[in-house]
Amino acid sequence: MARCIDDLIKAANGAITRKEADRIIIEVERRFREKFPKTTPDGRAMWTETGEKSREQLMVEAAQEAFDARVKQKERFVRKQQLQVESANRLQIQIARNGNGNKGLTRLIDTQLSGRIKAGTEQYLAEIYRGLEPFLDKSPFMRKLTPDDELAVARAIMDPDIIKKVGHDPDKATPAERLAYAFRTVENRVIARKNEAGANIQYLQGHLPQQWNAKDVRFYGLGARDKAEFLNPWLSPERRNRLQAKAQEAWTDFMMERIDRSKYANPDTGGLLDDGELRDVFRSVWRTIATNGLVKDVEVAGEKPALADILGAHRDIHFRDAEGFLDANRAFGAKGLFEAMVGNTRRHATDIAMMETFGPDTDAGFETGTRYAQQAQAEETMDGTKGRRRNEVMYQELTGVANMPTEERFALISSFMQATRNYISAAKLGMLPLSMVSDFAIFRTVAQSDGFGAGETIRMMLKMLNPLDEADRVLARRHAIFTQSVVNDVLMRYGAEQGAGFSRKVADFTVRYSGAEFLHNSLKQAFQLLIGSHTHDFRDTAFDALEPRYKRMLERYGIDEENWNIIRTAEPVEIAGQNVVTPWTVARAHAPEQNLDPGFRSADLDKIGRQKVQEAAARFGAMLSEEGDTAMITPGLRTNATLKGATHPGEVTGELARSFALFKSFSFAMVQKIWPRIMEEGTAGGRAGMAAQFALAMMVTGAISIQLKEIAKGRNPRSMADPGFWGAALLQSGGMGIFGDFLLQDANRFGGGLADTIAGPVVGLANDVRKLTVGNAETAWEGKHDPNFIPEAIQFAKNYAPAMNLWYTRLALDHLLFFHAQEAANPGYLRRMRRKVERENDQTFWYAPEDNMPGGAPDVSELFKRKL
Repeated sequence: MARCIDDLIKAANGAITRKEADRIIIEVERRFREKFPKTTPDGRAMWTETGEKSREQLMVEAAQEAFDARVKQKERFVRKQQLQVESANRLQIQIARNGNGNKGLTRLIDTQLSGRIKAGTEQYLAEIYRGLEPFLDKSPFMRKLTPDDELAVARAIMDPDIIKKVGHDPDKATPAERLAYAFRTVENRVIARKNEAGANIQYLQGHLPQQWNAKDVRFYGLGARDKAEFLNPWLSPERRNRLQAKAQEAWTDFMMERIDRSKYANPDTGGLLDDGELRDVFRSVWRTIATNGLVKDVEVAGEKPALADILGAHRDIHFRDAEGFLDANRAFGAKGLFEAMVGNTRRHATDIAMMETFGPDTDAGFETGTRYAQQAQAEETMDGTKGRRRNEVMYQELTGVANMPTEERFALISSFMQATRNYISAAKLGMLPLSMVSDFAIFRTVAQSDGFGAGETIRMMLKMLNPLDEADRVLARRHAIFTQSVVNDVLMRYGAEQGAGFSRKVADFTVRYSGAEFLHNSLKQAFQLLIGSHTHDFRDTAFDALEPRYKRMLERYGIDEENWNIIRTAEPVEIAGQNVVTPWTVARAHAPEQNLDPGFRSADLDKIGRQKVQEAAARFGAMLSEEGDTAMITPGLRTNATLKGATHPGEVTGELARSFALFKSFSFAMVQKIWPRIMEEGTAGGRAGMAAQFALAMMVTGAISIQLKEIAKGRNPRSMADPGFWGAALLQSGGMGIFGDFLLQDANRFGGGLADTIAGPVVGLANDVRKLTVGNAETAWEGKHDPNFIPEAIQFAKNYAPAMNLWYTRLALDHLLFFHAQEAANPGYLRRMRRKVERENDQTFWYAPEDNMPGGAPDVSELFKRKL
């Protein structure tokens, strides 16, 4: 045996020391004695040598396996260290290219890294979308699978032969099998790419899209009374621990009935885990999920586990059948299989982008980049700290730490407050499309900054806005051109958080059926197609000869000459009547051989070429995603860091920050995204000209928005000869429509001041509730009668009831229901309302408040009336 050990150490080529070898042998002998004891407890022999392998031979083979595993482990460790060093070197170069210092790291995170995450999500969703299309056709607005569809798809995903079955004969596959095939193909590709980036994830047959909700897991099995106890800040640690143990055991009981026990084996003996051991495993899994991954039983040489290590630990729960998985998903998961697929895809894209940017140990990579940025900035300005905190908050936003409640009671408060903001969004955004007129001015300005002509910009907008031309939008999604349009994220523009539940569905309903979702998605796709069209036009142009503004856009996302030479080889596809280069076609391009490093075997050359194409596609996709989010202003990491800072949900400061951000993040994002584009113009005259055009376009579109809102309220247009009108138009154009409404005295009907408006709609709601309840109770207590109580109550219900203020239903509800109710409760109410509007804005009604049907059309002559 000793001779064999010496041979194994030599075969390891120095990867294992003698001391390590001794520890391995001791462990092998311990395990071997447990598996093959020489005698029974009563002393009888247990092992007899016959024609089988001897005990010594079996032990040598076991030692060989243990040595091989140790060598592979050390090889993986060395490889991860190499990848970490390589990423640190790339990171320094990227920071320097972005402006050096903390500002360079900010741009890297907010633009390039964020764009890579979005591009990866688009790329993977595009493939899944191809299998999802038949189900969306059945339910184009609900964006969900029926229970029967979910069961069929989940069963197909769990079929170990699904890829072979569909791949050989896709025409005979059912829609459920094609969607399962698309999902499994993406999963396999994602695992391979994560492993290339330093992870160690094994392929798992039948892996289902698992997206667990930490709050639902944390409180599983607890009643309302138990949950309410967590809100008590003086709850004793003993009671808290008992409640946590109750939830943990309830969740473990639920899972024990649905898991596939054959998938859980003891790594020492190879035998299946018994009930006690299996319960211990799932208690550990509960801790992992309930703490948002902050507690993980991962052993990595006594060190803090890196992201690459965590991805391989507790990665999957093995379910016995599809029914069990769907039960769990509805109880404490993403609630639907489609939502689970989307969440799964986003998580994959984030993990890959993070590891490819910061290395396998993303935390260490970020710290390395931060130190370099601080040092470089200190050398230039003597202050290396300015901007550091912003980068830390942005990184926490990426990792999800910024959105994790720090205590159980904060999780419950956060859930309630998020639902409140969702209901406010549902109540307040029914008129949103009328405020989106300004998007056309922003769209045009960003297109101009990227070197696109006005004519082609308008043509692409009109083409994608044609409601009858759904075929082009579908084809664009298949090619990773804003495939996320199948997921309603329009609310993210205005400060809403990602979430699930009934309140989010209500808010999504309002945005979708108001038409805002269609406008947003179509214009964002139009801009990305505009970039793809220009990329095709320039495919015969060398990098250094590109149009300056277009080249500047490429360089903004780290696209250099080598990347460009790959992108320009991509085959175009015809969408919206234009030849377009898409992320999908770039990912399938061929790297020019002259760009491959010489001296490698053909297999290595193929791998290098594939990696170069993969990198070029990632940067191209990042450019399309981020430019689309700029043209259709969507707040990014920097905006969230500015508005929310280092706060956490559920805490007073965190909820105040999130309330403040609601409906204001758009304005902050516009300042952060648009004005830097204007300042990039080469000359002072060019900057002044673009700024003037932008300001004028925004003011005009703001004026149009105000007039459309007035008409939607049944009023004739306001006079544009009134200077106050243009002040309101200026505020409206800046995305601050709520302040424009305030100036028009239409924002807060219960006397709320500007302070309530600035603090946020949640604070405004609380103040309105207080005045309607406590305020009127105080009036009644004093023996006074308030004739406005019932009309105010009716107005309150109208203002805050979801889906009541859709721009095309508001007038009908007002004239057929609310106005009559208010007049009946307080006679003369409508007359006073009419006089107030005439007095404040010298404005008349084209649809009189007391009429059930309109008496005519809006009077456009009011536009030019001079105010006396």
